[in-house]
Amino acid sequence: MSIEQGVRTTFLGVSPSFSRRSLIKSSGMLIVGFSLGELAKAQETGARFSTQSDIPIDQLDSYLAIGNDEDVTVFTGRIDMGTGNRTCFAQMVADELDVALDRISLVCGDTALTPDGGKTTASDAISTGGQPLRVTAAAARKKLLELGAEHLGVQIEQLAVRDGIVSVTGSLSRQVSYGELIGNQRFDIRLEVDRITLSGPLLKVPDGVSLKTVDEYRHVRQSVARIDLPDRMITGTFCQNVRVTGMLHGRCIRPPSVGSNLLSVDEGLVRDIPGFVQLVVQGNFVGVVCEREEQAIQAQKVLEPTWSDGTGLPGSERAYRDIRTAAPDTRTTDPTQTLSHGDVDVALMDAAKVLTATYEYPWNAHTMLGPTCAVADVREDGATIWSGTQWPRITQKDLAFLLDLPIENVRVIWVEESGSYGRLAAADAAADAALLSRAVERPVRVQWTRLEEHAWAPHQPPLAVDVRAGLNADNTIVAWDVESWTSTPHDVGRGGGLLAMRLVGRDPGPWSRPTLGASALNSPYPVPNLRSVNHTVEPLLRACYMRSPGGLQATFFNESFIDELASAAGVDPVAFRLRQMSLEPDGRSIEVLQAAAAAVNWDPRPSPKPVSDSVLVIGRGVARSETSVTVAEVEVDRSTGIVRVIRLTAALDCGLIVNPDGLTNQVEQAVLQGMSRALMEEVTFDNSKITSVDWITHPIMKFSDVPTVQVVLLDRPDEAPQGAGEPGTTQLPAAIGNAIFDATGVRIRRAPFTPERVRTALAQA
Repeated sequence: MSIEQGVRTTFLGVSPSFSRRSLIKSSGMLIVGFSLGELAKAQETGARFSTQSDIPIDQLDSYLAIGNDEDVTVFTGRIDMGTGNRTCFAQMVADELDVALDRISLVCGDTALTPDGGKTTASDAISTGGQPLRVTAAAARKKLLELGAEHLGVQIEQLAVRDGIVSVTGSLSRQVSYGELIGNQRFDIRLEVDRITLSGPLLKVPDGVSLKTVDEYRHVRQSVARIDLPDRMITGTFCQNVRVTGMLHGRCIRPPSVGSNLLSVDEGLVRDIPGFVQLVVQGNFVGVVCEREEQAIQAQKVLEPTWSDGTGLPGSERAYRDIRTAAPDTRTTDPTQTLSHGDVDVALMDAAKVLTATYEYPWNAHTMLGPTCAVADVREDGATIWSGTQWPRITQKDLAFLLDLPIENVRVIWVEESGSYGRLAAADAAADAALLSRAVERPVRVQWTRLEEHAWAPHQPPLAVDVRAGLNADNTIVAWDVESWTSTPHDVGRGGGLLAMRLVGRDPGPWSRPTLGASALNSPYPVPNLRSVNHTVEPLLRACYMRSPGGLQATFFNESFIDELASAAGVDPVAFRLRQMSLEPDGRSIEVLQAAAAAVNWDPRPSPKPVSDSVLVIGRGVARSETSVTVAEVEVDRSTGIVRVIRLTAALDCGLIVNPDGLTNQVEQAVLQGMSRALMEEVTFDNSKITSVDWITHPIMKFSDVPTVQVVLLDRPDEAPQGAGEPGTTQLPAAIGNAIFDATGVRIRRAPFTPERVRTALAQA
């Protein structure tokens, strides 16, 4: 379903006279998921700033506005990738402000309307992204009570407030509403910033302001219906559905292999296509613009530029070997990171048992169900871009650099896409659309193809690990020795993450990021002797974060190898872990493991099971990461190598639970994504290009593959809320791999566990 807004499109960027109120009245934009009427009302009630750079992070009015009609508009720089952030934000604000939940609307991730909220990642949307909203709502409530006391002529202590109505205790007639007190007006309250992180600002709670306690919550901790689902399910409010008056359609033609350069392109091949508007060539960037989408698709197919030979790739099978000898990535903070304590060599010599293993995790692709899409309207003096970016402010900076425009003249409007979880500011379709729009001076929509999505989107780098560990006679780990190799996803931000930036030859300058392998440095359990070395090398392909960057790969080898140690010790896998965890100062992770084991009626015994002659064998496996545990039960067909997951049980402690049903949904989809990655997903490539370019060469889990999923939530209302999306997915490859070992006695140390890989391992056992 498409949605079109018929206001005439002129310049949608930001001029010096720009204001939140005037923007909506003069532009031809469409905000999907938030109607024009609602947004216009938000501007009337919102704080009025002259330019988008004037939306300060330390002003209450930047985050909250109350209208004459009692409705509350919340402005947040955070976005929602289908994880329910918006619903949780509304619950938190409703409680702190004492208003009805249905009075709250949210504006998310719009650089012209919302304060800088940092990046929406690391499963910290509720803990970090929600904190400023709670503080501003609580500060606003205090101010409204002061205004109410003045209006009603009583002391604040005599007032009560519920659903936005301030009343004198014991008097039903003496009351006043929030709208009557401050509707369409500014609060003019400055808040103190505690600190600023990549995930956005954290605010100090002002003197005299107190946040609600658990026993005062009315909305938080309740399973409130998701506020985003009706729009998503009924009207299709994704970035792919954005339409702007006068919009054209663009497609791009990519190089045939890595490192190819454009030699020539013949416009005559497309000039006679009905609806053809313009061929756009800049460096190695080649795009075509047409009146209709099917015309742009036709032009994309028939246009055949001439390219030079590429620089080449080693091929998928050589990648793990070559990564160990590749050049260090000098653009990272530290290409070789080391963490150590104790004397590993001496401890290993004295150990009762020493085990060694090599684990390998492949390149992974985001493979969004709907290929990435964006709409851009670029004019001489500014630009407006609709994009599903995870990090609107960095995308704004990237596009300003790409277009040679002042950043204040570039507006990025977040509109949800059909996935992301780690692409961050790699808003490739937005950059494509921006370049094409600038060339034709009209709005342009760019929809990537399935092949482009699989082959040209940035991918999560692989991880290769050599690990050794020693056990004492009492089966405790005495030494842990790890050496790992990976590539850094440094190209996320400052233009480095944009494919178009590379193709046009723009250099955004030096960029430094923490390494993906940093998650592999720490031992998963307390050990007296540790040596961990991670090497960060130049990536073979475009590298970018993915859900749980580094965590899923690190947990794969950590929890698989822990299982190997438990088997070598002849100890039950859960009991072995609990023994090692007994040295940890925080018992919360122990309780999560115990809760998961109890939920599946875990039968204590060593792995693997006794050898069976059956073709179909069943096994169970467990894996943990901090305060999250997954137990997998699988069936392995020895003849075909097919692994069928029967049941997944996920236990999670994420502190205070804001929305139990929403959290359950979050954990369910996280474990299913992790399951798909464990069993099927792998980016493959030959000597020139990526070859996993569709759902056949790069399959993902189907509905028929979905097992029974049980979620166990440990509610800790007195603890701060923590993430759920990343912890919920990290254990799946290890848990499933451990279950395969339990069923067959065969350890598979490279993911994914495809039928071919399982058959080969069984044959070699």
